[in-house]
Amino acid sequence: MNIKLSTKMFFAVLLTAFSLSFAQVYAQNGLKPHYVGEIHTSYGSTSKVYGYDTYLGRVMLGTVHGVAFGRYGDVGVGIDGVMLTHYYRGQGMRFLMNPYISVNPAWPVSDKLSVFLDCAIGASIPLVNLKGGTVELLTQVGPGIKYKKMNFSLGIQNLGNGDGSTTFFAKLGFYLSKQK
Repeated sequence: MNIKLSTKMFFAVLLTAFSLSFAQVYAQNGLKPHYVGEIHTSYGSTSKVYGYDTYLGRVMLGTVHGVAFGRYGDVGVGIDGVMLTHYYRGQGMRFLMNPYISVNPAWPVSDKLSVFLDCAIGASIPLVNLKGGTVELLTQVGPGIKYKKMNFSLGIQNLGNGDGSTTFFAKLGFYLSKQK
């Protein structure tokens, strides 16, 4: 799948999910925007192309800050520090930075539990030991659950547009603000 088609599909799903979430908010409870902050840690798998490892395994530590719309989702700006877990002989550890926009439409199941769609789009910027590295497009999408002040999501993350650039991620986060 080429990058233009996958980006268009990502935005179509994102727009549909978020518009349905907004419609539900207005119809039932009204809009109650408030600050939301999160700190999270995550792991992204590596992938293989024609049997060869792409060395994309990574550990991420990040934060997102933005606005929540009641219990029906949030929009924020995030940044992750990324350490690639594989390295080439003599190169040392490799580090990236991922700034992104996060959109997470949510559907409450109870007062303490809700399900959400973890969506983000941004950039992957090489920082350390990535000579010749370029800034690449970062997209991610996957389901998640929120319970009290904690969330867990997993899904697909795409870095760039080459073969082997689509990997899986798992993320565990904690909210810095009170969840309403």
